[in-house]
Amino acid sequence: MAALLQCKEVRVELLEGVVTGGVPAQDLAWEEALLQRGDPAWIAYGWDAPVLVLGRAQRLEAPWVREAEVPSLRRSSGGTAVLHHRDLSLALVLPASHPWCATIHGLYGRFLDVVAEALARHGVAVRRGEAPPAGRSRTEICFEDHALESLLLGGRKVLGASQTRRRGAVMVHGALLFHLDVALQARVYQVGAERVAAAMAPVEGIDRVVLARTAAAVAAAQLGATLREGAALACRP
Repeated sequence: MAALLQCKEVRVELLEGVVTGGVPAQDLAWEEALLQRGDPAWIAYGWDAPVLVLGRAQRLEAPWVREAEVPSLRRSSGGTAVLHHRDLSLALVLPASHPWCATIHGLYGRFLDVVAEALARHGVAVRRGEAPPAGRSRTEICFEDHALESLLLGGRKVLGASQTRRRGAVMVHGALLFHLDVALQARVYQVGAERVAAAMAPVEGIDRVVLARTAAAVAAAQLGATLREGAALACRP
């Protein structure tokens, strides 16, 4: 395992919002700053008030974006819109030279394995999504797309992930559902409530702070690292 490590330390950033409900623009800016820095980091945050976060290249002219009743922001990664509302955002930053980052799908797999193992430790069984049929266009709504970079709970999406690659560093992050306001999701995306309910499934019975800490511990183990006192993960020599 040691041969796979190309870092001396992985920081764990459990941002204030996981506990109290943070400031979305500040948390996204901090995530971006960690990516720009390029040092290995595991980040967790969450917001209590609803916020629509668009993918880096997603169109702004769509009526449901312009008419959204909630604030909207844009993240640094690609993918489609996520309506964050009492969920848990998890992110992993690694140097581009790290073996986990060798391929896009490989990094998704490693990240999803961490989250799936963390959920399994709390008795929640999930599975990976599947590649969409050839020729099928992807939806503008992240949680309606059950692609390979997703985790499914009972056949419905519980986590969607995206990633961004910069010179020298890579970040993969995902939103894990802990709360589902079907009516709000339907109003924002301008779709029927039954469509939302059929696509999305929240985690129940686990505190998101507890899950965030479990996921950090699993990430440490799978990276071949040890969890230091405070909030740092030190890679084994």
